[in-house]
Amino acid sequence: MLPKNASIWTNLGTAQQQTDNQQARASYQKGYDLDKKGSVGNLYLMAAIDENYNKGMQALGLYQQYLKADPSGAYASLAQTRVAALSKNPSDIEKLQTSADRQGAEAAADAYNKGVEFQKEKKYDEAITQFQIAAQAQPNEPTYPYAIGYLYQAKEDIDNAVVYFKKAISLSTDKQQIAEYQKVLDAVRHLKRLRLTMTVIPNTPPKIIKEPSRHTSKRSKSTRAILMLIPSSVLPISSSVTSRKHALLICRAIAKAPKIVSIS
Repeated sequence: MLPKNASIWTNLGTAQQQTDNQQARASYQKGYDLDKKGSVGNLYLMAAIDENYNKGMQALGLYQQYLKADPSGAYASLAQTRVAALSKNPSDIEKLQTSADRQGAEAAADAYNKGVEFQKEKKYDEAITQFQIAAQAQPNEPTYPYAIGYLYQAKEDIDNAVVYFKKAISLSTDKQQIAEYQKVLDAVRHLKRLRLTMTVIPNTPPKIIKEPSRHTSKRSKSTRAILMLIPSSVLPISSSVTSRKHALLICRAIAKAPKIVSIS
């Protein structure tokens, strides 16, 4: 026999939401149907679950229904925020976290923090391993592939750096973050093109051709352009490493690259 006490259904929904949002929503609905006034908060809880499943318009209706029934209720402030966001864009949804999601987030944070410590010690391979663990725990988080790309760039492995920067861009949904990641990717690609245009013939004493002043000026401008491409907010790693150092790594790599030579 099913319980007819609304609070029992609401409490059941709260427990179910740790593992199964769909079952939780059904329980919240039953609780609300049994006591619309006493369980009015269930409207907000159901709306949040609907958002999680990309039902923005349905969620908006429930948020508005909740605010009409209980404008000063426990969830009123949160509901008002969601109504404002979904009224502008029904696709601007918020996702809920399950127990598994929270465990993944904790595992990712732990691995990420270990990776940062390795990075401080310039143990880049060990740091990459930890960042990869973090990325596996939270595969939709763009911060981790960006961090991996950054370390590959520090190791002067430009090909892998490009792969992971592109991965970070594909995962991000924030327009400003995408633009900043793209600037870094463009700068690294520019470095790769510079390297490809420089050749050295081995085992032969080269004759260095003095670069004209206008060529030197162009290189200087190129270096300055790369420095300008690295925004201060783009580096995700909360350590002593700064975006300025990131830019300098690129510039040092350019400086190390051999100049165009010719055989006399």
